[in-house]
Amino acid sequence: TGEVVKFIDNEGRNPVHRACSRGAPPDLMELLLSYSDKDTLMLRDKNGLTPLHWAVSSSSDDTVITMVLEACPGAATITDKAGRTPYDLAKGRKKSAVLIQKLEDAGMVDEYQEKANEALVSGNTDEAIEYYTLCLDKFGPSRLWYSNRSAAYLLGGDSNKALEDAELCLKCDANFADGYARKASALHACGRYGV
Repeated sequence: TGEVVKFIDNEGRNPVHRACSRGAPPDLMELLLSYSDKDTLMLRDKNGLTPLHWAVSSSSDDTVITMVLEACPGAATITDKAGRTPYDLAKGRKKSAVLIQKLEDAGMVDEYQEKANEALVSGNTDEAIEYYTLCLDKFGPSRLWYSNRSAAYLLGGDSNKALEDAELCLKCDANFADGYARKASALHACGRYGV
């Protein structure tokens, strides 16, 4: 099944492109996205369109578009051969104001995430926490951002906040191994060994 989403047809489209272009229901999109990696979601077809471009351009509802956007926020900044981003297409198609704002914010999320990661690696935990918080505020819950902010809190000496974020990370994805590692580290730092 993971290989199925990597199939590319003669128009340069994978099954995620096709599902997005046909307004696939959320349950089908969730299944496809569960097998998709960043390369699958950033793939441009012969017209330079990513699956996100297709979702915005088609009859897909805001739920499906948001699912694709959350799976790969970086696709929001990709331009097609006509120079249009998914944000431009959403505005032209008069999509909801909430969705248009999410697409606009997604362009900043990559920048915030990059700055947060750089700050974390350099040991500037306060700056890392600030940028991960911006990501969460602008784009909503993410296992990755909660996990990384948990690490930043722990490195900064706030084991209780690290534990809170580890638990929020696991609420986003109960199968995310890093979330359990963050929780274990935070519990250890809190001196809670029997939990």
